[in-house]
Amino acid sequence: MPATRPQPARAVVLTISDSRTRGERPDLSGPAVAASLQSAGFLVEGPYLIADEQPQIESALRSVAEADDRDPPGDGIAHTAIL
Repeated sequence: MPATRPQPARAVVLTISDSRTRGERPDLSGPAVAASLQSAGFLVEGPYLIADEQPQIESALRSVAEADDRDPPGDGIAHTAIL
């Protein structure tokens, strides 16, 4: 029986920070996390900068969840969000 390759998992990287969304500081952690996930074999979306405010965080999380719901089953991607 031939070995099957594991399905890639999708990761969404969100950087939650007021100072980064205002442009006061560069986002160094989001790109670093995204690069680490990519090198580990994940399909990475982001990093996305999100203000540290509950409505913005909720909206971003809903968008990630809704995008995952729209992806067709059986498309070969294991659907995973890492926050």
